[in-house]
Amino acid sequence: MIQKYYVERLLPIYVEVVKSMREIDEKPWLLQEDGDPSHGMRKKGLAQEYKESHNIQNLSYPVQSPDLNPIEGIWAIIK
Repeated sequence: MIQKYYVERLLPIYVEVVKSMREIDEKPWLLQEDGDPSHGMRKKGLAQEYKESHNIQNLSYPVQSPDLNPIEGIWAIIK
Protein backbone atom coordinates (compact mmCIF):
# COMPACT_ATOMS: atom_id res chain seq x y z
CA MET A 1 0.00 0.00 0.00
CA ILE A 2 1.29 3.45 -0.76
CA GLN A 3 1.12 6.33 1.66
CA LYS A 4 -1.04 8.51 -0.59
CA TYR A 5 -3.76 5.83 -0.78
CA TYR A 6 -3.52 5.27 2.96
CA VAL A 7 -3.91 8.98 3.69
CA GLU A 8 -6.74 9.56 1.21
CA ARG A 9 -8.79 6.40 1.77
CA LEU A 10 -8.10 4.83 5.15
CA LEU A 11 -6.92 7.49 7.58
CA PRO A 12 -10.10 9.60 7.23
CA ILE A 13 -12.09 6.58 8.42
CA TYR A 14 -9.76 6.08 11.40
CA VAL A 15 -9.99 9.78 12.26
CA GLU A 16 -13.79 9.64 12.31
CA VAL A 17 -13.77 6.56 14.53
CA VAL A 18 -11.34 8.15 16.97
CA LYS A 19 -13.42 11.36 17.03
CA SER A 20 -16.59 9.42 17.80
CA MET A 21 -14.83 7.42 20.52
CA ARG A 22 -13.56 10.64 22.09
CA GLU A 23 -17.16 11.87 22.29
CA ILE A 24 -18.10 8.75 24.24
CA ASP A 25 -15.04 8.62 26.46
CA GLU A 26 -12.47 11.37 26.96
CA LYS A 27 -9.55 9.05 27.64
CA PRO A 28 -6.73 9.17 25.09
CA TRP A 29 -7.41 6.97 22.07
CA LEU A 30 -4.38 5.65 20.22
CA LEU A 31 -3.97 4.18 16.77
CA GLN A 32 -1.92 1.01 16.63
CA GLU A 33 -0.24 0.29 13.32
CA ASP A 34 2.42 -2.11 12.22
CA GLY A 35 5.66 -1.11 10.51
CA ASP A 36 4.24 -0.81 7.00
CA PRO A 37 6.00 2.16 5.36
CA SER A 38 2.66 3.62 4.25
CA HIS A 39 1.76 4.24 7.91
CA GLY A 40 4.53 6.82 8.20
CA MET A 41 5.85 5.43 11.46
CA ARG A 42 9.51 5.20 10.45
CA LYS A 43 9.93 8.68 9.04
CA LYS A 44 7.69 11.69 8.94
CA GLY A 45 5.62 11.81 5.79
CA LEU A 46 2.08 12.37 4.55
CA ALA A 47 0.53 9.87 6.94
CA GLN A 48 2.26 11.15 10.05
CA GLU A 49 1.47 14.77 9.16
CA TYR A 50 -2.19 13.86 8.60
CA LYS A 51 -2.40 12.09 11.97
CA GLU A 52 -0.72 14.99 13.76
CA SER A 53 -3.07 17.51 12.14
CA HIS A 54 -6.04 15.49 13.49
CA ASN A 55 -4.48 14.92 16.91
CA ILE A 56 -4.15 11.16 16.38
CA GLN A 57 -1.40 9.52 18.39
CA ASN A 58 0.25 6.22 17.54
CA LEU A 59 0.88 3.44 19.98
CA SER A 60 4.54 2.60 19.63
CA TYR A 61 5.86 -0.85 20.30
CA PRO A 62 9.09 -2.70 19.48
CA VAL A 63 9.67 -4.12 16.02
CA GLN A 64 9.12 -7.86 15.60
CA SER A 65 7.04 -8.16 18.79
CA PRO A 66 3.94 -10.16 17.81
CA ASP A 67 3.31 -11.00 21.47
CA LEU A 68 2.53 -7.30 22.08
CA ASN A 69 0.23 -6.98 19.07
CA PRO A 70 -3.43 -7.65 20.03
CA ILE A 71 -4.38 -8.69 16.50
CA GLU A 72 -2.06 -11.70 16.70
CA GLY A 73 -4.37 -13.34 19.25
CA ILE A 74 -7.29 -12.90 16.88
CA TRP A 75 -5.32 -14.37 13.98
CA ALA A 76 -4.46 -17.37 16.17
CA ILE A 77 -8.17 -17.99 16.79
CA ILE A 78 -9.06 -17.59 13.10
CA LYS A 79 -6.35 -20.03 11.99
